[in-house]
Amino acid sequence: MEEVTATNEEITYSSGNHGLRERKSAIVEEALNRLSDQGIALTPKNVLEEAKPSYSVLHEFFEWDDSVAGERFRLNQARNMLMAGKFVVVIKNRATNTAVLTGFVRSHMPIERNGSWLARNKVLNEANARKAMVAAKLAILLSWCHSVIDLTELTSIRISIETQLAKFKIGQDL
Repeated sequence: MEEVTATNEEITYSSGNHGLRERKSAIVEEALNRLSDQGIALTPKNVLEEAKPSYSVLHEFFEWDDSVAGERFRLNQARNMLMAGKFVVVIKNRATNTAVLTGFVRSHMPIERNGSWLARNKVLNEANARKAMVAAKLAILLSWCHSVIDLTELTSIRISIETQLAKFKIGQDL
């Protein structure tokens, strides 16, 4: 990726590809940029079409064994089912007092690294599970801060979140 300067003169972009994962990322990025430069809309369907020929640089990043791909697809469908269950939470005396939340949440407990999901209320009522969920949500906030670092419209919100995260000792390298 060529270095690009944003409209804000203090921000520059570069790919910084160093390791194997980054080199693979650079291959994908280059292929996607080429498609875009050819006027091809970057949709999942168009990317898949580009990857189908065995000579495509994107080909190796897809699973072409239909039985394996089918199993992965069904696992994704099952994951979507787990995320479909909802709780409605009402908090009295707040400006925004109603939220619809997922009824089941991914367990972040080290002992349950098998990817299990638990009922949200059970997680919130068990101290260690709750602590693990809070840590996971804080990590998501940190990731969000990193993802919007070049959106000046969100700078004040990002800085507020980063200030709060520092209290939890999350992302001390900010």
